[in-house]
Order: sequence, then structure tokens, then C-alpha cells
Amino acid sequence: MSIKYDLSAIDILDIFNNIPKKSDTNKKLELLEKKYNIVLPDIYKQFMCSSNEMLSTADVWNFNDECPFYFLYDWINISINETLKENKKIDDDSEYFPFANSPVSKWNDFVDDYMLIGSDYAAGIAYFGIKRTDLNKENPPVYMYHEMKGITKWVLMYNYLSDYFLVVVCDAISGECYHTAQEVLIEYDWNYEIHDTGLKEILNKHGIELNNLKKLSSIYKTSENDWISCCYDSEEKILFIFQNKEDNLKIYMIWK
Repeated sequence: MSIKYDLSAIDILDIFNNIPKKSDTNKKLELLEKKYNIVLPDIYKQFMCSSNEMLSTADVWNFNDECPFYFLYDWINISINETLKENKKIDDDSEYFPFANSPVSKWNDFVDDYMLIGSDYAAGIAYFGIKRTDLNKENPPVYMYHEMKGITKWVLMYNYLSDYFLVVVCDAISGECYHTAQEVLIEYDWNYEIHDTGLKEILNKHGIELNNLKKLSSIYKTSENDWISCCYDSEEKILFIFQNKEDNLKIYMIWK
């Protein structure tokens, strides 16, 4: 048996090659780079070009035309202007007060600028981003900000962008918060099964070793021991998603 454990998010999306991808992604990437005078990491561009409608409700932004900003400093500037329009002033206790009273060139004294790449709406809004100064890295880290913590309180979420993308795809397929991915897979004639019993038999049948899995912390974890992972049986062409939550393991099997 041939089990592949080192799957990337792009590898998984490429498995579902009968699901249409957006045709204008490359153009939007070029416009984004030109607008902000940046060079995006290749892994970011490759993932965006591989994305399909399975991820339309996932924790990664897929160039929603309604999004008015892609960088944190843009967001702060918009928020300041909207507050001034409504209230004519920024209150001293507002998190935007130091920004409103400083030139943009000094804003990095309060917080780094981040390219915003995704968001999650469970238990309040959280945003995921890459530091603008890290965009020149091949596989930069991903940080998170939660609205309850304050706009300057960004914390490291994943050491590598590739890990963030892999978690996003696995979370989407497992349907932790939305069933969009499952519905799309079934629409395009993929078989989809969820198993929470008979797991040992499944592992033995396909020769899967849990110790060989790359276990990553799920965005939706409820305990420190929660993890999500995946592997692929290249002979039988079956994708396996593993979700361990509160020490209860589920196996998702997807095949054509």
C-alpha cells in the first residue's frame, strides 16, 4: 500500500481537479501586487490559483470583491475615517486614538502592518495575516488577531503559511463549522464518508500509521490536545482527513 503523509493544501485541492477554479485569480494577484507594490510568496499565489468553491466559506479569503481592504493599515485608516464621520472625533479610550494622532510612518510603533488573508466568525471575529515585512519569505508565519483582544494584539498562529493553508482545507472538508465543502464534493460526484467507529479496521486495511501523520492544531480546537491531519492512499485514490477533538477521533474518507 502507498500512503502519502506529506500532503500540502495544494496537493489536496489538486485531487479534486473536476471542481472548477476561478479563472481570474492570476489577474487579481497581479493587481494586488501592483496596488501595494509587493511581491507575494509563491506558495500564496499557488494556493489561490488552486482554490475552488469548496473553500467559499472557509477561513481564507478568496478575493471577495466586497472586501474594502487587504492590509491592516488600510483597515485602521478606514475605521478612523468612519468614526470621524459619525462622531467628529476619536475618543481617548478608542484603540484607534494613537493611530489617529500619529502619521502612518509611526504606526509601526503600535503594531506591524499585516496582509489580511482570512477570518473566522466563531465566538467573535478573528483575522489571520502575514506581516508585510515577511512577504519576502518563501513560507512566512501566520498571525491572528481577535476582536476581543485589541487591534494591536496579534499572536503567532502557525509557523508556516503552508500549515495554515493545510489546516484551512482540512477544517473545511471536515465541515467543522460549515458543510459547504461536503456539499460541493457531493455535487461533483465525490463519495464522502465520516467514521467514528471501526477506526482500527480502517487504519489496518489501508496501512495507515497515526504516528506518521503531521498533526496540526485546528483553528477550531477546544483543548490543547485537539489536532487535524490528512493522508492519501495513492493506490485506491482515497483522501483521509483525521480530526481529533477532545480525544475523540473521526476519520473522513473522500474518493471518486
